[in-house]
Amino acid sequence: FVYFYIGAFAGGGIVLNGRLFGGPTGNAGALGSMPVPGPDGKPTQLIDVASIAMLEKALNAKGIDGSHLWTSPQEWGDIGAELDEWIANAAQALAYAIVAASSVIDFEAAVIDGWMPLEVRRRLVDAVTDAITG
Repeated sequence: FVYFYIGAFAGGGIVLNGRLFGGPTGNAGALGSMPVPGPDGKPTQLIDVASIAMLEKALNAKGIDGSHLWTSPQEWGDIGAELDEWIANAAQALAYAIVAASSVIDFEAAVIDGWMPLEVRRRLVDAVTDAITG
């Protein structure tokens, strides 16, 4: 399976035959650097779209202190439109990364995990699923 961890930075890895695959140099599966379309449609890296640091940056740009994102992965409170926009952008980028990775290896599954409340992760996974199937 392909595994994405969304924390301060987006990253992850590839698990083959029950083991994390690092390749001959240990750099295989560095998913954060995977090229994906950014919100503006221009190529960027997954890390620059799906990282929680990008959500914090968006909150701070609106004058909202985003530091509370790092105090607990269980509760972020009501974030509002910035969270909705981050989920939409991150989901598109993750969907693109999943489809691209699956074009190289026929993965049985894609796992999305991270430092976020369960409800946020559920919304993100649902949005990724919609982006892939819709």
